[in-house]
Amino acid sequence: MRKNRIIILFILATLISSPYSFAGTDSSRLQVSAYAVPYIQHNVLHQESTITITEEDIGRGYIDVEKAMIYRIRTNSRNGHLLVYTADMSLFNEIRLLSTHYSQALSGTWGEIHMPYQGNHFFTRELGFRFNLSANCKPGTYLWPVAVTISSI
Repeated sequence: MRKNRIIILFILATLISSPYSFAGTDSSRLQVSAYAVPYIQHNVLHQESTITITEEDIGRGYIDVEKAMIYRIRTNSRNGHLLVYTADMSLFNEIRLLSTHYSQALSGTWGEIHMPYQGNHFFTRELGFRFNLSANCKPGTYLWPVAVTISSI
């Protein structure tokens, strides 16, 4: 209802302010442009809260955690969306983000990862992580070392 009032007021203001609106002409021009503000809708379906490191993992030098984060997303931004992360690197030499189509190292304790646009519809994305263990890593259960925020571009 409010949107209709705004449109009507816009049309009336345009007609009244036009020098040709009452000049008896049969035609006139109205040029309108619009910009769609990027929006994003998402919900996290699953997020690990801890990571368990075993002697076997230490011997291998890394641990893979598949489907550590699963989220559902929709955005109209043709630039895609960002994963903004912070990471606790105290037990790791490197943390890699693993997805269906690629693998990317997280650079340092914080950063952004660009996720490409996949259309203006809901889709689900599953993220895994590979943690390359540091020499001082000990077996045990620890708080999940990566926090992720989803943002539009």
